[in-house]
Amino acid sequence: MNATAGATARDYFSLFQLEPDFVLDETALERAYHALLTQFHPDRYAGKPQVEQRVAAQFCADINSGYRILSDEVSRAEYLLQQAGVDLVAAERAGVESTFLMTQISLREQLEELGPSDAAGRQDLTADIQGHYTASRDQFAKTFAADAYLDAARRRPNLRVLTGAHVTAIECSGNSDHPVAMGVRFQRQGKTTSAKNANAQNGDARTFSARAGHEVILAAGAIQSPQILELSGIGNPEILTMNGIAVTADNKGVGENLADHYISRLSWQLSSPLSVNN
Repeated sequence: MNATAGATARDYFSLFQLEPDFVLDETALERAYHALLTQFHPDRYAGKPQVEQRVAAQFCADINSGYRILSDEVSRAEYLLQQAGVDLVAAERAGVESTFLMTQISLREQLEELGPSDAAGRQDLTADIQGHYTASRDQFAKTFAADAYLDAARRRPNLRVLTGAHVTAIECSGNSDHPVAMGVRFQRQGKTTSAKNANAQNGDARTFSARAGHEVILAAGAIQSPQILELSGIGNPEILTMNGIAVTADNKGVGENLADHYISRLSWQLSSPLSVNN
């Protein structure tokens, strides 16, 4: 398997070496899942240093979480929407049109009524869901992201939005006792020219460096903010060294003490239009 404990990416499709699509090879998913569990099960790290045990346990949790999401059609669709930038929580709070809601109920009922041996029916329903998913993804991604953030700031002279840009590290200067963030390094798929104030590095036209005029603001969330810090060499030296990352600043608190927040949702189908979404 092309995966290692402590890998920087946690894209579930990449983790199981699958193409990101609603339709997937369930046999390949099952095979990759068991192979990864065999390779990275925490029992194999018994007696190893505590850091390696923690990394293996976290990676094994990611494997189980990814398998649970990708093996279920509904969870897989939600995950694909989230990967496309759709804010499902905001969409749920905003409510949906009754036509859209009834379509989702109808699709769910069809899925539940399909027999395990009805391959043709499952294939037809999958194609139908794929069509609805594509249309919904494009509509929601454009609506919520643009309305909530972009429109209000679009005309600011100091704003430049780079889409499809993936930050890989914060570039720092100074010594390890007092590093100073000078900019960010990022990858931008399919782009062959640099943006303003961004220069290609190492001959790779898809890797850029954006230099900060005043400061760098890191706001990538509870998971990716510490990930970017560690990729930049800011974190626990033991973890950084184990993953081949040069230490920029010794800070053992980076990536620690994350408390997961679990939400349990219950859904009912109503016999009359009493829902708040109406």
